[in-house]
Amino acid sequence: MKNIGRLISILHRQAQVYINYTLKEFNITSAECAFLLYLYKQDGVTQDKLSSYLYIDKSATARAIKSLEKKGYIKKDRDTADKRCNRVYLTERARGCRDEIRKKIWCWNEFLNEGIDEEDWEKVFAVLEKMVQKVEQANLKKRLALEGAVDEQQKPTGRGKDLKTLGRIFRAGDCRHGS
Repeated sequence: MKNIGRLISILHRQAQVYINYTLKEFNITSAECAFLLYLYKQDGVTQDKLSSYLYIDKSATARAIKSLEKKGYIKKDRDTADKRCNRVYLTERARGCRDEIRKKIWCWNEFLNEGIDEEDWEKVFAVLEKMVQKVEQANLKKRLALEGAVDEQQKPTGRGKDLKTLGRIFRAGDCRHGS
C-alpha cells in the first residue's frame, strides 16, 4: 500500500511555505492564516470553537490569537453569557484585507488544480473528505487516552507506547471505528 500520509505532509508543508511567502506583506504566518480564514466565514466565535474546528490544541490557538491581536487583526472579548469563554472578532484591518488574503490563498488551490481535470479533482476531494470523516469519527485522542498512550491533555506520555498503541488499535480485526 502506498503512503498517502507522506504526500499529504508534503502538500501541507509546501502550502505553509507558499502562505508564509505570499502573506508576508500582511505579516501573517501560515499558523495564523487558518484562524483568519475561519473568522472570515464566522466572526465572533469562541477560542474553543476555533481550536475544535481547526484541530489545533488550545495553547497553540491562544498563541495565534495573541499574535493576531498584537498585529491588529483580531480582538478578543469575554463571552457575555459565559465569562469562562473568549470570543474572537475581526478588526477593520482584517476586514480591509480579506479579499486580497482570500485571493492569495485561492491561488494555491488553483495551482494544485492546474492540469487536473474536474472529474479527477472531485474524486480526490471526495476521498480526502471520507478520510477526514473517518478520522473525526475515530476520536483518536479519546481512544489513545483510554489506551494510555496520551494523558488527559492529549500530550504524548513519553512512555514509548504511542506508536505501539496506534498499531494495536488499528490492527486488522481490532478496529473499533466510532466507539
